[in-house]
Formats: sequence, C-alpha cells, structure tokens
Amino acid sequence: MSIVEFAERVLGYTFSPAMAAEIEGYFKGSTVPYINTDRRNYLRVINAYKAFFEID
Repeated sequence: MSIVEFAERVLGYTFSPAMAAEIEGYFKGSTVPYINTDRRNYLRVINAYKAFFEID
C-alpha cells in the first residue's frame, strides 16, 4: 500500500494529484514541500504510515 493509499483509506485524507505526487516525493526524500503547513500535514501522514507499518 502506497503512502497516498494509506492516507486516503486509513486516515481519510483526500489529495489532489499534485499533492499526492508531492507527498510521495517527500516520503522518498526527493522533494520538500514549499508551504510549511503542507510539510507539517505530510509529516503527520508519514509518521502515521511508519508507525502503522513499523518502519524506522
């Protein structure tokens, strides 16, 4: 399950295609969101994803 699928199915988020690409890139370390609010929201999703799947 990708991080976007997890966020939508488990956490109830809805992402536009651009935001989905941005969070995937941020999770992989290839991009950093320009807007700090987005960065904080994405970090919440990433941390929940890592905790759910027990990823370090």
